[in-house]
Amino acid sequence: MNNLIKYSMLITLFSINIFAVEDVEEISVFKAKNHIGEYKIVCGKVKSTFLNRKIKGVPLYFNFARDYPNSPFTAIIWTQSSGAEFGTRPDKRYQNRKLCVRGVITSYKGRPQMILRNSDQIVN
Repeated sequence: MNNLIKYSMLITLFSINIFAVEDVEEISVFKAKNHIGEYKIVCGKVKSTFLNRKIKGVPLYFNFARDYPNSPFTAIIWTQSSGAEFGTRPDKRYQNRKLCVRGVITSYKGRPQMILRNSDQIVN
């Protein structure tokens, strides 16, 4: 009986989590700094991209709205671990286009960012 209660609670929590993800708030890249640690959909125009081959993991940076270092928000794909999932040349495919990304907004050196681990984090 005790296990039945545990499984019921687990299923209930899982169901609540699924519905919570469906109602994720969409915000602009300029508001991301006010939502560090929150799960959001962040939308804006990718102004520039940069593939940094000098860093282990080879990160691909998507700088939104303005060129680095003035970008209000950055999305990052660590290409050595998950890059293939995003297809050929995502840096070229999304540059100068509106892009919405979904996930937890984090901060690096006081700047909002989001790590993209799966292609389903790209909403559009």
